[in-house]
Amino acid sequence: MGFATKLRTSANALITKFGDGMAVTFSRASGFYSGATEDANTSYTVSTMAPIEWTAPAVVVQYEEREIDGSTVKRGDRRLLISAEGLEYTPTTDDRVTISGQEHAIVSVLPVQPGETAIYIELQVRR
Repeated sequence: MGFATKLRTSANALITKFGDGMAVTFSRASGFYSGATEDANTSYTVSTMAPIEWTAPAVVVQYEEREIDGSTVKRGDRRLLISAEGLEYTPTTDDRVTISGQEHAIVSVLPVQPGETAIYIELQVRR
């Protein structure tokens, strides 16, 4: 087991332990448009993806007052740390996350990883 894998396993254990049993549900966007043009020479193409939902162990952390700048980080934003262990899909800003029954938009995604192995993923989420 490599160093990064050991870190990921440790991060997963800590997130699971201190997440107080919390699990969040992610919802992938249900569709997207590609090659979208509406002129007489090109047809309009719509590609769809099946919606996907999954649950992951997570820890929700409030931003400190000094981190809230009113533009990048707004009052009420939360930092969400999710385990990368066993994660097959990295959330994007097109996805939504449900925390304690409330839906949030994902503002930013920051995979914390040395090299190719993600240890955990930090999300900035907003209601």
